[in-house]
Amino acid sequence: MAAYLTAQCDVLASNDVGMRTGTPAVHKTRVAARRLRSTLRIFGDVVAADPAEELDAELQWYADLLGAVRDRDVLSSRLTKQIAQPPAGPEFPENLTPAKPAILNSGVTPRGEVYLA
Repeated sequence: MAAYLTAQCDVLASNDVGMRTGTPAVHKTRVAARRLRSTLRIFGDVVAADPAEELDAELQWYADLLGAVRDRDVLSSRLTKQIAQPPAGPEFPENLTPAKPAILNSGVTPRGEVYLA
């Protein structure tokens, strides 16, 4: 169990550094946090209760924070694909061009497809 916990902690630490330098490691980091939390619960008889509960709370907070980032990453990816390939039809005339994907990073919450005339 100790080796498994250590491995998950190593994933958290290395991915933290990676995310700070632009490496897309949010998903793997969330998985490591879930695995740590599950292991602490499964082996609750072996670990001290108070420190395990504190760590569980911190890991839950971290996973929630990363969840919001992951949701935005997924949304951005999906919208970028949709913007790059607008549907054909009379409601999308040929003289409209898709907005640049950078608009997704503008801080504005996308509410649909964005087109520039």
